[in-house]
Amino acid sequence: MLVAHDKNEKRIYANSINKQGKFYCPCCHSQVRLKNGSIKIPHFSHIRKANCENNESESYLHLKGKNALYKQINELYSSTQLEVYLESIKQRPDIYNYKFIIEYQCSPIKDNTLNKRINGYQKLKIKNLWILGFKYYKRNKIIFSSLKFLKYNVNYGFYLLFFDAQYEVFKMKYHINQDDINYYFIEKSFKNFKEFIFYFNYCDTFIDNKSNIIKTIKIISNELKSKDKYWLNLNDFCYQNHKVLLGVPLACHSFTNVAPILGKYKLEFCILTILIIESYKKVSYKFLYAKIEKSLLDRLFMPMLDLKIILQSILVNFLQCLENANVIIIEKSTITMIKSFEWYEDYFDKLNIYNK
Repeated sequence: MLVAHDKNEKRIYANSINKQGKFYCPCCHSQVRLKNGSIKIPHFSHIRKANCENNESESYLHLKGKNALYKQINELYSSTQLEVYLESIKQRPDIYNYKFIIEYQCSPIKDNTLNKRINGYQKLKIKNLWILGFKYYKRNKIIFSSLKFLKYNVNYGFYLLFFDAQYEVFKMKYHINQDDINYYFIEKSFKNFKEFIFYFNYCDTFIDNKSNIIKTIKIISNELKSKDKYWLNLNDFCYQNHKVLLGVPLACHSFTNVAPILGKYKLEFCILTILIIESYKKVSYKFLYAKIEKSLLDRLFMPMLDLKIILQSILVNFLQCLENANVIIIEKSTITMIKSFEWYEDYFDKLNIYNK
C-alpha cells in the first residue's frame, strides 16, 4: 500500500517520509511498517498477517504503475486521491475521485472479488475504469483472462485499456469482436493519460478522423467566402455572442455518430447548446432542451419520425460528451459549467491544434 494513517488518522504517503513511525492500515487499522528499500518504491505493509483487503502483495511494477497513474491523473483532476478507503462498501480503490474510480489490475483476480468491487462502486453510483497491467497484454492478440474487464463505449465498441508501468505508456484495444476462433480489434498507443482522455472523451476517433474535421472546417470557410446565406447568418449569430464561427470548440466537430436529422444544422445545434450553458453557467436540462427545440425543431421535416424524442437523445449524448470532457457536470437534470469552453481566434488558430 502507498498510503497509511498515523495515530490521528491523517493520511501519510509512503514517499513523503523517510523514517519509521507508528502507521496503521486505513482498512483494518492494524499496524503497518514503512518499507523503503532499493528494489520497490516506498510503500507500507502489514507487520503481522491480517485478513484485510489491503493486505494484497503488490509487485514492483504494480506499485510503480499505480503511483505513476495517480500523478498523471491528479494533474488533470486535482481532487484525485490515492488509495482512499470507502467505509460504506469496505473497499479501497487504487485511485479515487468523487466522479470516478480507477483500478490498476496487474495480478489475477477471482471473479467473485471482481464482482464485489464493481457492485460496490455501482452502489455508490461512481464510474469505474479498470486499467490492466502488461501481464494481461499481448501484442496483436487478446488474452482470454482480460475479457472479464471489457467495457463498452458507443463510439469505440468493446474495449480494454492497458498501462505499461515500466515505460509509462497506455495502449487501448477497441472495436473488439470475434468469429468462431479469433478476436479482432484496433489498437492505439497513448504517451500519457491526458492524451488518452482527450482522444476518448470527444466521443469519436478524434485523431484518426482529424482529416475529415479539417476538411469540414475548410468547407465552412469556403461557404463563408462564397457568401452562403445560412453560414453567414450563423457567423453573425456567433459574432453577436462575441465568438467566431470558425473558432468553435473542437467538441462541436468531434461530436459525430449523430442521428441524421439535423443535416447542416448539426453544428448550429452544438454551438447553441454551448452558448446557452456559457450564458447561464447552471441550467436545467428542461430549460436547455426547450431553448434548442424552439430554435431548431420547426426547420426539421421528417414526418415519419418523432423528432422531439430523437432531438432529446442527441442532446443527452452531446451533454455526456461535454461531461466526459470535464467542462460540465450533470446532477439531477441540472447542467453546471465547471470549466470554460475553448474557443479559437480563427480558422488558422484551430488548425494549428493538429500540428502540435
